[in-house]
Amino acid sequence: KAVLTAFNTPPITVGFLRDHPLLKGEKVRSYKDEIAAVAAVDRDTALEAVRLIKVDFEPLPLVLDGLKAMEDGQPQLHERYKNNICAQVHWNFGDIEQGRRESHIIRTDRLTSKMQDAAFLEPQSSLAEVDSHGNLTMWSSTQAPHYVQRILAMALKLPLHKVRVIKPAVGGGFGPKASCSTAELATCLLALKTGKPVKFTFDREQVFLHSRARHQFFHTMTTGVRKDGTLAFLEHTCVLDGGAYASFGIATVYYAGSLLGGPYRLKNMKYDGYRVVTNKPARGAQRGHGAVIARACFEIQLDRIAEELGMDPIELRLKNVMEAGETTCNELFVSSFGMKEALEAVRDSAAWKKKRSLGGRTRGSGKGIGAACGFFVSGAGYSIYRSNTYHATVVTRLDELGGGVTVYSGAADIGQGSDTVLAMITAEELGIPIEDVQVVTGDSKASVDLGAYSSRTTLMAGHACKDAARDVKRQILMAVAGRLHVPPDTLDLKDGHLISLKGEVDFSELRK
Repeated sequence: KAVLTAFNTPPITVGFLRDHPLLKGEKVRSYKDEIAAVAAVDRDTALEAVRLIKVDFEPLPLVLDGLKAMEDGQPQLHERYKNNICAQVHWNFGDIEQGRRESHIIRTDRLTSKMQDAAFLEPQSSLAEVDSHGNLTMWSSTQAPHYVQRILAMALKLPLHKVRVIKPAVGGGFGPKASCSTAELATCLLALKTGKPVKFTFDREQVFLHSRARHQFFHTMTTGVRKDGTLAFLEHTCVLDGGAYASFGIATVYYAGSLLGGPYRLKNMKYDGYRVVTNKPARGAQRGHGAVIARACFEIQLDRIAEELGMDPIELRLKNVMEAGETTCNELFVSSFGMKEALEAVRDSAAWKKKRSLGGRTRGSGKGIGAACGFFVSGAGYSIYRSNTYHATVVTRLDELGGGVTVYSGAADIGQGSDTVLAMITAEELGIPIEDVQVVTGDSKASVDLGAYSSRTTLMAGHACKDAARDVKRQILMAVAGRLHVPPDTLDLKDGHLISLKGEVDFSELRK
């Protein structure tokens, strides 16, 4: 039905830095790079058409080492990225040199990880169709319908209102499904080209090659502590190997450093982060976006410092742990926090000291017990869109015939249970059984929501849902109070019934 290449389609680029061509023409940069997209009447025909495509390649020098990629003289993957660095972050909070002078112990540790993949049970899949009015609808196993809608509209040069993205039930996401993939774009482009519905589903190998999951990290951390175990400073350098394209890398390199500002009190912190490109499949977001390997390195280092101080590792952490209401050196506000209580509960348990040691000796080869702490922002440390765009909106509507409430949200429930949370919040605010609440989510037409990532849905969509329910309740009570000629604040909704808070009221007027 259709064969698309870079030579018969308009140039389309994706990614935060728009450096990733949908279909490659003159140059490929990794094994998985997309060269052509084929649509046929069935899978076998499509695969046979793909097998008939012939491509002539000229081998080019490879860059496969993230650290060496930054060196002078290495092959440059993109002309725009000098020394293959596509993004970098440099921060200096407080006074590092003062922290050095105050330190009793200073140690440096390094940790290198490997690229990882989330390996969710359901591979990425998308289905696109175009109606007679030119409206494009795509069903996709995505974590972020609204974000994908915006990318599709921009890339395909369609008005935003002509693009709709619907998320059905999704079999896991964990970050890699938060971006708009080249497969989603190709599916939509083929639907526009053929005028027919087009479906595309990754096989497992394609999941590993195209998912844009966790980067490879090279962390070097130098930490100083005072004699009492309080942190004096942290100096941190990180190089991220993100594969051939930028993807979410400009956010990843930010998170790799910013989330070490807590959960411990740390006034002096320096961070230098570099996100580099290599001839590997592109990397992006995966659970604990950018922060997991950094946290592992820092927590291991704290254990080694505790050992040098002759201090229990939990006591070291308790000396430094933040509490609710504090703000990190890099301006992240800690709104709610039970880490101190959690650490104390572990420390005070009979099992901790017993399991951690045996007569002052380690438990034996291959056995051990440890404690580590971490935290993550809910959504983002700063605004994703540098505008007044809301990060979450909710529309709550009473059924016109009575008897129920429908909540419309663009939030994406990918298994974390956010649909249930929105129903619970609405039921509680309106004083009705949860069975009377229907939740419609995962549709870019429902409302604005930036997606399921960074444990943000309950905080952001939940607050929007609460505000919407309260406004519905206000309108109900105002309308009823007007009919009954009583102040609205004398009425309430409870257990599915309208009640009076001040004496008996004749509700018969409402039945007329």
